[in-house]
Amino acid sequence: MNYLYLKVERNVLKFSVDQYCRTVRALADKGFSNDSVFWHNFAFKFVYENYKPKGSEREFTSEEAKRVWDTLIYLKLKCPEIDLKDTLK
Repeated sequence: MNYLYLKVERNVLKFSVDQYCRTVRALADKGFSNDSVFWHNFAFKFVYENYKPKGSEREFTSEEAKRVWDTLIYLKLKCPEIDLKDTLK
């Protein structure tokens, strides 16, 4: 699990929408919700930031935005203790 942590933390901004959705759904299925710092400081950063240029705002097509939105809702249903209030606004 620690290996997975590091891979996601270091590469989440490089993920495609498909990779991001698959990763978040896999973590949700495993009930991986005990580390709020991981979710808020790394995993949810994908929704807002681009990898290049660093810190630039991410833009999605309508289809990609729907997939990411559905994935975050799936995460909330599987792991209700994760706070998505700031992420979803």
